[in-house]
Amino acid sequence: METLNNVLNILTIVVPLLVSLAGFITSAIAYFKTKGKAERAAAFNDLYQHGLKFVQDIETSFDSFNKMLKSQGSSAGPMKKEQVMTRLQNYALQQGYEFDEEFWSAEIDNIVAFTREVNAKK
Repeated sequence: METLNNVLNILTIVVPLLVSLAGFITSAIAYFKTKGKAERAAAFNDLYQHGLKFVQDIETSFDSFNKMLKSQGSSAGPMKKEQVMTRLQNYALQQGYEFDEEFWSAEIDNIVAFTREVNAKK
């Protein structure tokens, strides 16, 4: 009988300790998942803002070259996009961000399409 009482006394200490530990582990996991989401959102915003800037910079630097190509019936579009993507990928690597080339290629296409629409001659 005494052994049973000893086991029960140990269990009354161990079980609440395990429950508390499980709660702590669950909270820690939730914190790190949330922190990861916040970090990814911050990285996305940072890359997006730099993508906008890179598009603007490249558009300015290619202005005269693009005019020359357009006069010959061609376009510097693919070269400009390549430059923007290279700068964006380099920036992402410098910052330690993950870089999904397909995703950012589509985003750059969306930015360019939006600027064309906004700047369209009427």
